[in-house]
Amino acid sequence: MRGPLHRKVGTFASCQVAIERCRLTLLPIGLEAGAGVTPRRLLCAVTALAAAAASAFVLSDGSHVATAADATVAQAVTLTADKTSVSGSDLAVLTATVRLTDPQGVTIPSGADPAVRLQALDMSGRSAAADPQANNRRDVLLSLASGTDTDGDWVGQVRIGAINAGDWQITGVRGGSLHAPNDFTGFAPYDGKAAGAEAVIAGSHWPVLSVSGPATPTASGGSFTVRGRAVWSDTGAPVTSLPVAWAAGAQFAAPDAQAFFTPYPGAGFHVAMTDANGVWTATGTTPGLVVTAIYVPQDLGPSGLQWVSGVSTPTKTVKFAVTVTVAGRRISGRVSPNPATYRVDAPLTQLQKSTSTGWRVIATSNAGSSYSFTVGSAGRYRVAVPGQTAAEIATGYSASVVVR
Repeated sequence: MRGPLHRKVGTFASCQVAIERCRLTLLPIGLEAGAGVTPRRLLCAVTALAAAAASAFVLSDGSHVATAADATVAQAVTLTADKTSVSGSDLAVLTATVRLTDPQGVTIPSGADPAVRLQALDMSGRSAAADPQANNRRDVLLSLASGTDTDGDWVGQVRIGAINAGDWQITGVRGGSLHAPNDFTGFAPYDGKAAGAEAVIAGSHWPVLSVSGPATPTASGGSFTVRGRAVWSDTGAPVTSLPVAWAAGAQFAAPDAQAFFTPYPGAGFHVAMTDANGVWTATGTTPGLVVTAIYVPQDLGPSGLQWVSGVSTPTKTVKFAVTVTVAGRRISGRVSPNPATYRVDAPLTQLQKSTSTGWRVIATSNAGSSYSFTVGSAGRYRVAVPGQTAAEIATGYSASVVVR
């Protein structure tokens, strides 16, 4: 059945194919100079450019991006809050409403559902936060509340705590053909302040969390302890009976300084409760991976995870110690600690040979506590056991040896 979604996806896919074919055609023949242009290639170029023009993004009213024909248009964009001031462990609910119109419907492929991006910004348009622990950017999925996918109101909600005080604005909209160029998962920029789609929230007296994790990465299957404390931002008094969510995983810094976190497979989030002194302690076992960071978002009851409250990375990096001995053409030695214990992605021990351009890998073997290589020619060699930067593991090298 060829419905609106089929037609839209087919048009986009055809355009992408045409553009790619055009690119491959133009580059080798030098179309701009008229060299070697055949009628077939010229027709390909014209077809691709026409398809690209038909789907190009244009500004509709300065606030949202649209296509020339069957464009998705964002209208009546609003952002409201159920309260203007939040304190303690209380929450405010932000509600975003967007009227999306599109003759082909706003459903788009790749699972990128209609959504809005919310940010707390200062007067200069930069990200603002009352506290460094605040996560003041949220991507909120929208659901069709009334109307149809060709003309309807889409609504989404998010809860924020007192720490998230700021001038919240809608800074991006996604839905149908309304998205960042060439990226279904991206957001078309939207000036929420100019459009009045903003909500100013005042905040005070919020929990601030500290956290400490293992001093060194924990070996696969090993246990670790993570602990921390929660105090009130203004008085420093302990926050008692506060649920704290935590997980073991890897942290990656985003360009906008927001923290994105990926829990290790099977790890998930766990909840610990602060005691009378605001202290919380938890233990866990690594799910076959290395504990490199502890992510501690604030969990305020039914609201779920609210913000990144602290990250603890190991203070000491593991570095493989590699010994080496030579017996004729045989190079062997031992590795400590066992790389197979700290890596689960089939790490390889490398035999490297010195060349005029540097060290070159000439052989590998599965990493373990020992290794053995037989070389075929004389030269200077060393053995390397690659580390893993995200897991706080440094590459280990043996001393260089000469085989005659």
